[in-house]
Amino acid sequence: MVRSIDVQQVLLQTNSIERVQQTQQQHPDVQQRYFEDQLSKERKNLKKKVSGSDSLQELRIMEEEGRDSGDRRKQGRKKKEEHDAGAGEIGETVDIRV
Repeated sequence: MVRSIDVQQVLLQTNSIERVQQTQQQHPDVQQRYFEDQLSKERKNLKKKVSGSDSLQELRIMEEEGRDSGDRRKQGRKKKEEHDAGAGEIGETVDIRV
């Protein structure tokens, strides 16, 4: 049978056992919350990186467009000068009237 001393010890340990059991039951919940927090922080960091890279990419595109338009202007001027310079030569331009 069970001795009275054993029953008393079991009753005294019930509080600590209950705390341990609650902690074990809450552990997966705590882990899940921690994991969610880490994911949300990572998402925020990725959004910052993406938004930062978008603005940098827009600046690069604008710079390239500016260079391209400047190059086109230079090419247009060059062609016009070549056309004007070669206008007096025979066979360079053909003017057809109907």
